[in-house]
Amino acid sequence: MMSADELGKHFRQYFRPVLAATHSLVVEAHRIRYDVYCKEMKFEDDPGNFMEIDEFDYYAQHGLISHKGSQSFCGCVRLVVPPLSNRFAKLPIEKHCSNAIDKNVIDISKMERGTFGEISRLAVRSQFRRRNTDAKTPSGAPPTKSSFQENERRHFPQLAVALYLTGAAIAMLNNIRHVFAMMEPRLAKHMNYQGIMFQQIGPAVDYHGIRAPYYINDKALFEGLPPVLHTLYTVIYEELREQFSPELSVHNLSHQEEITHNHLYGSK
Repeated sequence: MMSADELGKHFRQYFRPVLAATHSLVVEAHRIRYDVYCKEMKFEDDPGNFMEIDEFDYYAQHGLISHKGSQSFCGCVRLVVPPLSNRFAKLPIEKHCSNAIDKNVIDISKMERGTFGEISRLAVRSQFRRRNTDAKTPSGAPPTKSSFQENERRHFPQLAVALYLTGAAIAMLNNIRHVFAMMEPRLAKHMNYQGIMFQQIGPAVDYHGIRAPYYINDKALFEGLPPVLHTLYTVIYEELREQFSPELSVHNLSHQEEITHNHLYGSK
């Protein structure tokens, strides 16, 4: 098993987390989602513009992971944060799976707006997955059939973990302390095994496959992370912090509109 320092060093050698702070980078995230959710998995209808976009992107911040060797983006994730200015805006988990959330465990409607968000639309392109048996899940591990070197492919199964840590880092940069996610129970189990201790807050439902609602806060995240993933998180966080500025905050929708929304989603 790799040491913490080795994993951080090797990840930095082959990959780079990127904050989608420009129109072109946001488009890259939408194209990855199109490739995975529309073209490959067929979870969503083909919109005809090679981009998968939904209503929640209007108040989301996107993250990417680039593969240095191929100079391409291998995966994406977003953090959705309902704006303070719109009390009717919801998280995806609230709109699509609200009945699956046990309000006796946690009630989103009673939480302070601006302190919580949802990590969603995590996707890894198929060429960065290892096993064919995992090819039908957006976050599955990469297949062996590729031109990548073995020392690169060794890190592919960690891309889903790295993307969740990217989402967590984006949350911390935006001062979001409470995070929700809808995910496959087996992925949640894998995350928990790795030390990312998501709490299941309701039963599994059929939504693009069997998924369940999960919750984690910053305290639980950092208390559960083993040294090896804490180092990986630090590498990701430091890279993203260098790209982040207050003007890029997910709370600053005026800037979000300037760089992305007028182009992709229209004015609101």
